[in-house]
Amino acid sequence: MTTTPATRDAPAEFLTSHNHCFTCGENNHAGLHLDFQLSPGSATCTWHPAPEFQSYAGRIHGGILTTLMDSAMVHALLTGGIQGVTATMDIRFRHPVTLGFPLVITGLHAESKRGIHYCSAEIRQNGETVVQASAKFLSLAAS
Repeated sequence: MTTTPATRDAPAEFLTSHNHCFTCGENNHAGLHLDFQLSPGSATCTWHPAPEFQSYAGRIHGGILTTLMDSAMVHALLTGGIQGVTATMDIRFRHPVTLGFPLVITGLHAESKRGIHYCSAEIRQNGETVVQASAKFLSLAAS
């Protein structure tokens, strides 16, 4: 994970527990080891899916795709110093996501109202949006 002022300001116990995160944790040997590039309100990374993450032959499992977008949105929140947990998520699978081509995952933090943080995410493959999500997050302290 790229360190920004927002993530450096997070409590030490959060960063320690986040090091074991399935998607980005440096200390999770079974994890995906995503490396997000952060800018205010957004997080983006590229991931090369391995055959272990497929469901039907040659297609990436929908649960993995959902996890990727969830992580991108959490990282977008981190750029604003918000430690969030998913409350709801709506997903649209627009096209099959296949092995053999990298995925670009982007999460955006749109706004916060009354303790609810609204985010969106997308996965692109070969320049085409293949999966989209919108979600509401609660601050970790409020969950």
